[in-house]
Amino acid sequence: MEDTRTKNTVLIEDIKPDPAQPRKQFTEKHISELATSILTEGFISPIECDSDMKIIVGECRYRAAKQAGLTEIPVIINSTPLTPYERLRRQISENMMQSGGDKTEMMNPADTAKGLARLLILKAYKKSKDVQPGGASSETDGFDSLKFKDDIRLYQAISSYNNKELTEIYNSISHETRYGLIKEVCEETGISDNKVRELLDILDQPEFVIVDIQAGRPRTYYREADTAPEGIKEKIKEKIAAGDYGSRGEVTQDVKIAKISPDLAVFELERQKAKESTKTNRILNGIVHLALALEGQPLESVETREVPIVIRQLQYIKKEIETYLSKGSVFVGEVQK
Repeated sequence: MEDTRTKNTVLIEDIKPDPAQPRKQFTEKHISELATSILTEGFISPIECDSDMKIIVGECRYRAAKQAGLTEIPVIINSTPLTPYERLRRQISENMMQSGGDKTEMMNPADTAKGLARLLILKAYKKSKDVQPGGASSETDGFDSLKFKDDIRLYQAISSYNNKELTEIYNSISHETRYGLIKEVCEETGISDNKVRELLDILDQPEFVIVDIQAGRPRTYYREADTAPEGIKEKIKEKIAAGDYGSRGEVTQDVKIAKISPDLAVFELERQKAKESTKTNRILNGIVHLALALEGQPLESVETREVPIVIRQLQYIKKEIETYLSKGSVFVGEVQK
């Protein structure tokens, strides 16, 4: 295949970002670090634009170059027209595989999930037209109802869809069809099947979760929450989105409590951890750990020779608790009301 790409030095003011590209979140820290690197090392890899000078891949480098005050930068101009699917696939591959040699920061997981969904929609749309010219196949009726005349119009539409709109059209593709499409995309991009599915699972989350991940919350917090029992899972996610957890470890602890003792979990989830003082946290965490220990090992499962030791220790703790509460009887009365 003939290489229709040429390398040129182009005025930065002539270059245009692609508003439809999948990456929407750009961190200021990353752009600043990249700008410093460009000033020190130059462009390790040029950005790539189409013949209209619209960026195909490399917007982080373009933003960093502008921040660095450069007036012109090296650009590879790809004069071969790309279909919407090919363009989007190239952009997702660049972001997920960190190609370009400049250690580009990975794209936000929610942006990546939405980009992959758009890619699958475009592929499904093309297949539906191939199966039934002028209309959609029976497996992709969602496309027929939307009545897009071609993939360019579909590409323009889904590029501007919000989370709910995009998820609805993505979910209109049958699971069987979706499975085959994911396999094809993985073969084309070299991205693992597990990675693609893991990212697409984000779209199954409630709207507030997707928004929170887009804002920068690690998706691992929500993956941990998904292992909790059904009745408590949503509450944990709400607390994550509210910023009530300082680390994934705190989420893991509440999930563990929920699995062992649902009643204790209800009390634990009422805590405002982000607003509690260090000293108060120490007391409450100690109570939780003791409750979990007692729940996890009933007295009858303790070795006979160790039972007296456990009882004596618990009696001591009981006495300490009673003394502690007696000093705050007024507050206890208010709580009991």
